[in-house]
Amino acid sequence: MGRKVLNPKVTHEKSLPGKFLKYIFKEEKDLKMRKFPLDYSVKGTNPDLWEQVILQEKEAFDFGFYWETLAQLVEQVQSEADEIQEAFEEKDPRHLQEEIGDLIHASIGLSIFCGVDPKETIALSIQKFEKRFTCMKKIAEQDGHKNLEGQPLAVLMDYWEKSKKETAIRKEL
Repeated sequence: MGRKVLNPKVTHEKSLPGKFLKYIFKEEKDLKMRKFPLDYSVKGTNPDLWEQVILQEKEAFDFGFYWETLAQLVEQVQSEADEIQEAFEEKDPRHLQEEIGDLIHASIGLSIFCGVDPKETIALSIQKFEKRFTCMKKIAEQDGHKNLEGQPLAVLMDYWEKSKKETAIRKEL
C-alpha cells in the first residue's frame, strides 16, 4: 500500500498576496518516482547562502539521500533543537553556532520537503513578527509601559498573546 506524500504539483492562489501554495496529497506506491519538492533554479554563478542550502538539499535528493516522511524530518529538527540546548549548557560558542546552523539547515530542508520556498517563508515570518511586535508595543504603551524591560516572562507572553489575537482580528477584516 502506498504512503501519503506531498504531490510536488502546486497551484498558485492569485487572489492572495504573495505566492501561497496549495498542496494536494495523493497516494504514491514508489517514493523513487517523487520529484524534488521545490522547483528552484539558481540565477547567476554565485549562489547566496539560501541557494547553497537548497542546492545541497537537491543534490542529496538526487543522490537518494533524502527523507521518506515528514515525521522523520520533524524528528531531525527536534533533535537539532535538543543539541542546541546541550551546546548552550556546555558554554561552547563554536559548538552552539554549529548546532544552530544545523537547526537552520534542517528547517530549510523541512520547508523544501513540504514544497514551500524557504526564502518566501522567512520573509512572511518576518512580516508577521513585525506586525505582532508593533501591535504588542502599542498595547504595552496603552497600559502605561514605555518598554517591557524587567517584566517577568508571564507578562511578556501575555502581551505577545494579546498582540497575536489583535493581529488575527485585523487579518480577518
